[in-house]
Amino acid sequence: MRINLIAMELKSLRISFVVGTLVLLVYQFALGAMADSFTGNVGMMELLQSKAGILESFGINAEMMTSYEGWIAAQPHTLFVLLLGAFSAIWAGSCISRERDKGTAEYLFSLPYTRQEVFFSKAAAHLILVTVVAGLTFVVNWIAGLWFSSVSDVGLLLLLAAAGYCIALAFLGIGYLLTFWVTSERTATSIGIGLVLVMFFMGLLSTAHGTAAELAKASLFQLFPPSDIVQQASLTGTGVFITVGLYVAGLILAAWGLSRQDL
Repeated sequence: MRINLIAMELKSLRISFVVGTLVLLVYQFALGAMADSFTGNVGMMELLQSKAGILESFGINAEMMTSYEGWIAAQPHTLFVLLLGAFSAIWAGSCISRERDKGTAEYLFSLPYTRQEVFFSKAAAHLILVTVVAGLTFVVNWIAGLWFSSVSDVGLLLLLAAAGYCIALAFLGIGYLLTFWVTSERTATSIGIGLVLVMFFMGLLSTAHGTAAELAKASLFQLFPPSDIVQQASLTGTGVFITVGLYVAGLILAAWGLSRQDL
């Protein structure tokens, strides 16, 4: 990895990072500020309990929403995981095609660096951005809780951020595998968003029966159900292994393929 190459990738992604992160953090803060209007509302809790079947498909139960941490897991966390997952898939999947679209691929790969150095420098930049987004989300959720509600367990907020971070790593890994077939940044963006949405809607089938329920198990979003995180105060070892494994596998296979690809 090279510092100058990492800086180049960070500069290339600065607009999407800043705009996307600001939108995410504003929504996180706004939803966090609304927590007490739901958690302290008996009528709202009764309404949510009557919709228990729908909530379960999102990995949520009404009982967990009686605390600030449970509210974050039920509402802002879903948006956080979706957006960060989409960012990750797009950044990773377009890391090579973006250079082609801008006409800088020939220049980049003519520099006195190996293709692996270029690729891993880009991957390091993506990891930095994902880490920053996850860290800022945790901080914003914590601040919103301190200002507008009551935070009883900061560790749960950290675990929720860590769960989203792990899922984002998995989408980074999958995105790197897309670099073999994606020929333009627009295509990478479409595939990245589509992949995240398909995974999300697959996860909604978790309360179904038969084949649909089995299909839901293939969704990355089912690896860390929010209700399990709140109730057990931990992340599943299987989920961590799968997400980190996908990330590492994507890095290795993409680096190997890039060294043999005609650019």
